Amino acid sequence: MEYIPVLLAFASGISAIIIGSAWDTWDKTQVGIKKLTIPGRCALALIVFSLIYSAVSTYQQREQKQIEELEKRKLGKIVAVEISRSLESLLSPFRALYTENRSGNYMSEKGITIDMMLDDGILKAAQDTCLELRPKTFYSFPDSGTWNDIFHRDITLGITRIDQLVD
Repeated sequence: MEYIPVLLAFASGISAIIIGSAWDTWDKTQVGIKKLTIPGRCALALIVFSLIYSAVSTYQQREQKQIEELEKRKLGKIVAVEISRSLESLLSPFRALYTENRSGNYMSEKGITIDMMLDDGILKAAQDTCLELRPKTFYSFPDSGTWNDIFHRDITLGITRIDQLVD
């Protein structure tokens, strides 16, 4: 479909050359627009039509390409947001456990980095945490069940989101 304007312009150029060489397209005795004969007017109309068709077709193709690129960017943003939410859900119980094991001092989850959670002292405290117990601090997870329940729920939610995104 994208080659039609090019082929039409080429065909109209060839047609104009053939019409011009086979028939007289120009009457030297006339003045102004009347100098064009009927075959000359046909050749001119064919060239103008192909120019307009080519311009409109090119515009439509560009417009379609811009729409497709915009949709790809929107889809990319949606995927990025969903992956971010999935990762937040996967990391949430680990961040809560970090908060619990650093003496219960409150810290925003966004302020807790992976490097902080991988500190030797924090890892040792996490390994010593009994998953069958409930969190001790109120702001870790108020009445959310045991650590086992918290990890199971949040990790399942994160993996389910990623699985839905992939499907």
